[in-house]
Amino acid sequence: GSLCTALAPSLGLIIAARVLTGAGAAFLTAGTLAIVLPMFPPSKAGEVIGYWGAVGSVAGWLTPLFGPFLVAHSWRWAFATIVPIGLFVIVMGLRVLPEQRATLPPGRTDTVSLIAGPPALGLLMLFLSNGRVWGWTSTPTLLIAVAMVGFMVVLVHRSLHAERPLLDLDLLRVKGYTGNLLTGVCQQAGFFAFFITGPLIMINVWQWSVGKVGVAIAVSQMPSSIGSPLGGRLVKRFGYRDLEIAGALFAASGVAWMVLTAGPTANVWFGYLPGALLFGFGCSLCGTLSSGAALASLPPDVLGIGNSLQQLLRRMGGAIGVAIAYVLLGDAKGPALLAGGRRVWWMVVVVHLVALVPLIALTDRSRRGGEYA
Repeated sequence: GSLCTALAPSLGLIIAARVLTGAGAAFLTAGTLAIVLPMFPPSKAGEVIGYWGAVGSVAGWLTPLFGPFLVAHSWRWAFATIVPIGLFVIVMGLRVLPEQRATLPPGRTDTVSLIAGPPALGLLMLFLSNGRVWGWTSTPTLLIAVAMVGFMVVLVHRSLHAERPLLDLDLLRVKGYTGNLLTGVCQQAGFFAFFITGPLIMINVWQWSVGKVGVAIAVSQMPSSIGSPLGGRLVKRFGYRDLEIAGALFAASGVAWMVLTAGPTANVWFGYLPGALLFGFGCSLCGTLSSGAALASLPPDVLGIGNSLQQLLRRMGGAIGVAIAYVLLGDAKGPALLAGGRRVWWMVVVVHLVALVPLIALTDRSRRGGEYA
């Protein structure tokens, strides 16, 4: 998909190639932890999840560091560089990764779920991303909303009653899974809302170059490479819940500090830098550990299904956060974006505090990632 995107001669073919890329990314995100966790005893789950998150965080700060240089040469290079990485993953995956197969009885996935699922979720994303542009009460927006609700009702009904639904909502009966899932959804909403507005403020208000913005974003993600493995090692001592709570509080405090110190002129050393470091460190604890703790609450034979549902809902949380961010930004341009940016960042603080609620409700067993049916 990335190769086709880099070579595509028209916008239509670019969109088609990105659909292919998205399908590949969906297979990847659904499988990583589901493959890795069964390779280790349950007592090592925290450390495994920590290192898994640390490796992922490297991409989070390498991309904004090198991305501007690639795009400055040609936007196509941003996609072309993924091709050799993908080939490396294929070769190494075939050599070192064991195949993990589900022990569920064979059978076809419910046809109605397969038909209703993609338009339900796709229309939801379209509604959230374009509702403000078209107008929330405009005819196209309302028609999309009605169609989305209809498909969503069918999807949820079949997920609850079909023998082999597309989404196994019975997993939500596991309290440890559901509590951590809700926390992850809130964290992703705040995370993406911040990173969709941060560069806008840096470029339009603080007049930073694209390269400087890349460095600033990378700096905010570098603490994740420390926080994720550190959190994984501390899970045995403190449990998942307490570390996630600390992470959410760190992230909220970091963004609150940036809001209070942000002005028309960039306050890099006293304002942005300490707030961004604290935000990145907190996100690594709350984001990575909530994902791992949710899966650690499930039996091994449903890890793939559980991770698929989790990744879907976390991505939806991120999309909702972006949609709310654009609403709060308003229609301001240039330096006037600062007021809207402040509103978005306060929202980021609030959703990280809301993420504490499902964690506080967890029992002692489920908060440590133990199975709780």
